[in-house]
Amino acid sequence: MSEDKQNTSDHRVQPRQAVHAEITVSDLLSGSIIGSLANISGGGFMLVTDQDLPLNALYQLRLHLPDNLSGGRDLNLGAESLWCNPGENTGSRCQWYGFHIIDISNEDAELIEQLSQSWSS
Repeated sequence: MSEDKQNTSDHRVQPRQAVHAEITVSDLLSGSIIGSLANISGGGFMLVTDQDLPLNALYQLRLHLPDNLSGGRDLNLGAESLWCNPGENTGSRCQWYGFHIIDISNEDAELIEQLSQSWSS
């Protein structure tokens, strides 16, 4: 386990909730899908991907929520990539990325809170 991942949990303010739906994440600038959501809180999230992403980089992202969760509304946010951890079968290649949310509308932050509460039940 990387040192960054070990230290990340020590700095987390809000516990993350496992995602109980298929939520793809795309880069707003390129429009390409970069991965899927593994867990989320109001302060950050973990992304699962098969792509190599730069760390300490800023992203404008869209979380594509299923219609039954949001009425067809997607979440847009700004986030910074903080750490990566290799997947079990990928050797040293990063597959899990931790992000800190740095910019989100009040409406989208409220939706994350509602989703987190429903997943923790």
